[in-house]
Amino acid sequence: MIENILISIGIPCYNAEETIGETIKSIITQTYQNWELIIIDDGSEDNSLEIIKQFCDNRITVISRENRGLPATLNEITNLAKGEFLARMDADDIMLPNRITRQFKYLQAHNDVDLLGGGIICIDNQGNSTGERFPPSVINSKYQIFKGEVVFHPTIMGKLKWFKNNLYDESYIRSEDFELWCRTAGQAVIHNIPETLLYYREYPGNTTLSKYLLQSRISRQVILKYGIEKIGLKKTYFLLFRRFVKDYVYILLKSMGLWKMAIARRNTPF
Repeated sequence: MIENILISIGIPCYNAEETIGETIKSIITQTYQNWELIIIDDGSEDNSLEIIKQFCDNRITVISRENRGLPATLNEITNLAKGEFLARMDADDIMLPNRITRQFKYLQAHNDVDLLGGGIICIDNQGNSTGERFPPSVINSKYQIFKGEVVFHPTIMGKLKWFKNNLYDESYIRSEDFELWCRTAGQAVIHNIPETLLYYREYPGNTTLSKYLLQSRISRQVILKYGIEKIGLKKTYFLLFRRFVKDYVYILLKSMGLWKMAIARRNTPF
């Protein structure tokens, strides 16, 4: 019976008191119920831990410690997980009720797939839907990975064995997911379900220009580090130039007071 297969779900949590309760509830109400939930409170300075402890469920493991950053926390979750598959989740997002069921059935039917993502419905800090985004169903080339947005990180579910063999590089404070995809390009089989799997919070506090530019700078470092060997010199420098142009466009839009429009354009309206 597939219901006997344990699914591990991991949540890194840092100062998420306003959202973590709703996030946990969306896991408890999943249609697939044979899961373990590992929550690591990464040195929160608010009431996140107190809210987490209100959930009395023997399937939930809670660890609280000093702040070590997202990549280190993700690796810790991987090392603690006991399921056959591991699902990513952020502390401010909300799973749709059948997310785990849909991804698990797909992975069972496609044994060659290492990582599986899906679409997202973007919401603001009031919970209002602002649009949806879908990555490509199948990743066909290394170049596609280096271009970016081949998968939405919080929607990822994959073989635990794969995660254990391919840990995040803890030196990357941002773009840790992009670094992992590029590092394993040509080795990992990545698919996406063409349907929405979760509500993704996207609002001014977590989508500032400064955060975007920092992430873009780190992403360029990743492209330069792995690109020449994996996709060739010409394509590597084209992607670097492409990112520089995009950065300047965003800076220009911000100076014109059009930053919200730039963010909204990434979504497909309902």
